[in-house]
Amino acid sequence: MSGGSYDYGHLHLADLAEEVQRRALGKKNWQTRLAFARLLSLCALAAHALEWVDSGDYAAGDEDAPILAALGSQAADIASSADKIRRAAEALVPELAGEEPRG
Repeated sequence: MSGGSYDYGHLHLADLAEEVQRRALGKKNWQTRLAFARLLSLCALAAHALEWVDSGDYAAGDEDAPILAALGSQAADIASSADKIRRAAEALVPELAGEEPRG
């Protein structure tokens, strides 16, 4: 199997990125549009990797690097939030089971 678990949606993102980049030239805000095209390209790469992982063509975790690249500076914030949620959940599990919370 070669991808397909998301109907090759990454191709639509890649096409959109190319079209936004092409149309950016001559626009007053061309820098903003080119930056957005770059983001779309990174999202297309992440979506491709995710699709291939979920289709069984790539190993689990192979999607992480492209997703983190697309998230850019937001990746650290998301990782920090996820860690806080994990620690809070770990503290709640013993309490819900009637045990003393872990330190």
